[in-house]
Amino acid sequence: MTNRWIDELSVTALEAIYEDIVFEANLDEHLAILFGVLQNFLEKAWLGGVSGNAQMEKSAVLGAIEVIGFLRSHLNPVSDHAANGVLRRFYNGAHRQIITAHRDGNFAELRVVRALIKKLVELPYSKGFFQNCRRETAIDRKELVQFLFSAHVRDALPCLDHPIKLFQ
Repeated sequence: MTNRWIDELSVTALEAIYEDIVFEANLDEHLAILFGVLQNFLEKAWLGGVSGNAQMEKSAVLGAIEVIGFLRSHLNPVSDHAANGVLRRFYNGAHRQIITAHRDGNFAELRVVRALIKKLVELPYSKGFFQNCRRETAIDRKELVQFLFSAHVRDALPCLDHPIKLFQ
């Protein structure tokens, strides 16, 4: 019933729900939203690639790279915690894999990256993953909210997963 209701929402209604979620969210939830948006960009890139819609694919790849770049640029630069290095390698690896998949037209690789991210943000790994992200990410709430409301990030809204899934 809930899924059917979500499927029937207009883009305008979904944007209003998204705004409410963002304004009420804490840092863990903001990070979950960012990773949800990243997954949606990857799905949109895959759909654009397999359907032959080069513009959709390129726009979604740029969106995914923008989210990864934002996350990577806000990693604590002076941390000596092992999670910092792991997150930095993860962001760099995902960035390279997305660019390579786009360049080579290997759209299945976009789904591989998406599946990896999905695994990290769902139980049983999500608690530790978000704990490490929170500890190693130095980000101002105002800057984060502005990024989440940027036009390019909003481009992922029509294909956002069910909002409740973002916080599991």
